[in-house]
Amino acid sequence: MAELRGLGGLILEQALLDATASPLSSLLEWANRLAVELNVDGVGEPSDYREMLRAIVEVNKRAERAAELGLPTVRAA
Repeated sequence: MAELRGLGGLILEQALLDATASPLSSLLEWANRLAVELNVDGVGEPSDYREMLRAIVEVNKRAERAAELGLPTVRAA
């Protein structure tokens, strides 16, 4: 979760610089990998940093909800 929050901060910075720019593929891969590790749906393929920031927030909400329900928060290997 801490790594996801850190990524969210980076995405926020990018969104403030140019919200309509296409996210770097490495950032999309990172976000989706973290979602897999947290056992929730990922960010998919947002078209710009504004959408990606919203998607990161949703990933965080899903992970927190899963933890509150007692669901595994880390996908088994």
